[in-house]
Amino acid sequence: MTPTATSAQTMARWSASGVRASVGTLIETMPAWSMRLTDAQIWDVVSFIERLPALSPQAYADATRRAADEPVPSNAADQAECPGDCPQPDSPISPIAGGDRADRSVPPTQSEVDEIARGRIALSLYACTACHTIPGVTSSQLHVGPPLAGMASRTLIVGRLPNTPDNLARWLREPQAIKPLTAMPAMGMTDAHARDMAAYLGTLR
Repeated sequence: MTPTATSAQTMARWSASGVRASVGTLIETMPAWSMRLTDAQIWDVVSFIERLPALSPQAYADATRRAADEPVPSNAADQAECPGDCPQPDSPISPIAGGDRADRSVPPTQSEVDEIARGRIALSLYACTACHTIPGVTSSQLHVGPPLAGMASRTLIVGRLPNTPDNLARWLREPQAIKPLTAMPAMGMTDAHARDMAAYLGTLR
């Protein structure tokens, strides 16, 4: 069991270089960090952990209060991963545009491979596995929602939209806008994460 990071005795035994040398391992074993945080933010977390042993309870409360008061741009992640060419959430439902990934006869590009890998992580990050069984992703066995095996082979999404990457990403972002009585919640995901998830689901034939 890894000792808790807030233990002053544990942190006193960790050198700054030792903490920083562990960051690469932490990112590999906690891949959701790279989905939510920039490299600079990850290093900010490391710096904060390094200072924890010296912080009094009041100093800790003050620091977290200041952080909570700082505004965070809601579209920062989208701007980082979609520099100006991603569709907006309120854009019209797209017809079949570009075709399904499953229809392509050429191997995926490295960019597409990376997108698929991020999508697999995002499906866990947004707790999709709490309701759905998803091949290749550790899931619950509750079967609250339908299994997502064979998603790429389906003609329609929820019986309404042509099954294209753009439409699937929109359904993931704003399900009630497409099917008002659906039990599927809007999880507040970014457009970039929704597109990554659609890319992974597009490999499930």
